[in-house]
Amino acid sequence: MSAGRIAIIGAGNIGATLGGKWIAAGHSVLFGVRDPESSNVAVVRERLGDAEIATISEALRDADVVLLAVTGAAVEQVVADYGKLLDRRIVIDATNQLVKGAAEATGEWGERKTLNSFDIIQKQAPDAALYRAFNGYGWEVFAEPVFGDRRADLFYCGPAENQVLVEQLITEVGLRPVRVGGTEEVETVDSTLALWAALAVFEGKGRANVAFGVLER
Repeated sequence: MSAGRIAIIGAGNIGATLGGKWIAAGHSVLFGVRDPESSNVAVVRERLGDAEIATISEALRDADVVLLAVTGAAVEQVVADYGKLLDRRIVIDATNQLVKGAAEATGEWGERKTLNSFDIIQKQAPDAALYRAFNGYGWEVFAEPVFGDRRADLFYCGPAENQVLVEQLITEVGLRPVRVGGTEEVETVDSTLALWAALAVFEGKGRANVAFGVLER
């Protein structure tokens, strides 16, 4: 199944890692950033070779699927500026409302609060098909998702309507998709990040060394 045009908003480690895998899978991927000529973007160009990188509005213009992969601090402004271009599209929220690097620097989770950006997105893009995915692990797990003889599971939620496509994108990263329900289960998906951080970061097991799997009979 073709995902059509995938717009990845943000070119950090999460966006670059997922984008690279989707490009390798044959998808049309366009990164959208504030400044396509910045030094950070130059790193992504070097890492991914011929990756297409444009402004956010250019990336969203013809997008069918949007991965929102900016920092938590940037989400509100990005959505306020480009909400109309997110509407009526499949939007995967991979953002976390945390100060980047703060938990690792302090060694503690800090104030518990809503991690996802669903409310922010729905306010500006009420007709977007929202999914929550790719937020529960560090980018290192997306880069190397196989542990021994099995793939890590990725918990996600969102409407059943586009389930096949979203699960295809998860599978192409190398993970096994596990849907936990519709958008009402967003907090369930978010809780996996706290568990992952407790083990990988605070207990020192390593960001690349911890992921989860569901055992079924």
